Amino acid sequence: MQNTALWGLLLGAAVGACAIDDRQLVTQPEAEVAELGVADGDAPPPTGGTPTPAGGTDDSHDGVVAPGIALDDSAPGGDGQQADAPPSAAAACAAGATECVSASATRQCTADGEWADTTPCAFVCANGACGGECSPGTTECLSTVRVRTCSSEGLWSTPTDCESACVGSACAGECRPGQTRCTSSTSVEVCSDQGAWGDESACENACVNAACTGVCTPGQTRCASETELETCNDQGQWQGRAACDFACVDAACGGECAPGQRRCHPTNDAPQFCSAAGAWQTQTPCAFVCTAGSCTGECVPGERRCHPTRGVPQECASDGTWRDQSRCPFLCTGEGSCTGECTPGSRSCDTDARTPRLCSGDGTWHDEPSCLVECAGEGVCTGECTGDERRCDPDTRNPLVCNANGAWQVASPCVSPDVCVTATGSCGACLFDSDCPNVLLCFDGDCARNCASDVDCEDGQICEPTSRGINRCV
Repeated sequence: MQNTALWGLLLGAAVGACAIDDRQLVTQPEAEVAELGVADGDAPPPTGGTPTPAGGTDDSHDGVVAPGIALDDSAPGGDGQQADAPPSAAAACAAGATECVSASATRQCTADGEWADTTPCAFVCANGACGGECSPGTTECLSTVRVRTCSSEGLWSTPTDCESACVGSACAGECRPGQTRCTSSTSVEVCSDQGAWGDESACENACVNAACTGVCTPGQTRCASETELETCNDQGQWQGRAACDFACVDAACGGECAPGQRRCHPTNDAPQFCSAAGAWQTQTPCAFVCTAGSCTGECVPGERRCHPTRGVPQECASDGTWRDQSRCPFLCTGEGSCTGECTPGSRSCDTDARTPRLCSGDGTWHDEPSCLVECAGEGVCTGECTGDERRCDPDTRNPLVCNANGAWQVASPCVSPDVCVTATGSCGACLFDSDCPNVLLCFDGDCARNCASDVDCEDGQICEPTSRGINRCV
């Protein structure tokens, strides 16, 4: 009688366990229902024996047993003993199990054997778990011309090149970023990062094969010589030269004569010379005769001058040629006259022996800035130093002082541990490594050897750390 009641209770529990919500019925595969061991309309079979908790009997449970196991006080064995009973009703899922409910959502089985609420995945659900690195079907630009697509497994594909540009996250545009094209023989435009042709810009010279190039602007002209004209072609290059009738002036043929041509003026017999602009330039009338645009002779008889380069006085002879006269002691000026107190360009020292001076072009002395020490020889400043100037000898590291003759003189050597301080030229504690002789370094005002261990130091010294972060021998 008791067993019959127990079976009734167990059957009711089994029916209750099957009463899961519609969501669980929809998403639970038929295979999982079969694994529960309960067919539609069947009651759970009984199990024989008495189940024992893992690890043996534990009296501290005070009669509490695993779910689904009933206690029968009237069964043999006394109060609280377990009676033969069927297993618990089949659970909806295995505790801890997970499954994908869609391509982008998952859920997990609770400890009570029931499916928890759906959890959306960041990217994709596969094999019962969220994963991947992107949302399937999405795309993204890796550069202005490269794109990649997320696969159904949530993984990025190998990047591919767009035909034009990659804008936002997809291929678009009408041209490749950075691409150029000529809009005229002198203008170019560049494709933007959005794959669109940008504003036109003028080339410095010509636009050829989608790029600014050339050395001139198409159609531009220039004078290749005083009598030849050049024209710039569509490639921005100068073409063959064309001869002008007279002269090439301001990038065009013109003028009235060929540059360099000579003639005598038609009315006053003065010589004329054709300029680079192709125009006749009237020159000084000849003293005697103009022949083929040139005057005979070179001077008016009796005229005097100084030779243009040698500075020698000259007088014009009766044949209209210059004849040298006696050389001047210093300078020939004006109309062949000797003058001056010195030869232009020569140098000397003033009477104070400190001021150098230079003879100017007019043959007079002009003082230059005074020397720091003294002026010697042909107006040259001598000496190395001045006043109480001091410095350290770069080789011996001894202090040097400037003597009365402007020369460096060795002062008293420094006594260790003092050294010659570069900044002052005097003995004292070192300030920088450059103040120390040989290979020693400056540590807190003392020169010492850098070391890695005591082995690097001399006998009786040890290697110790310093505030500079390196070691020294002390």
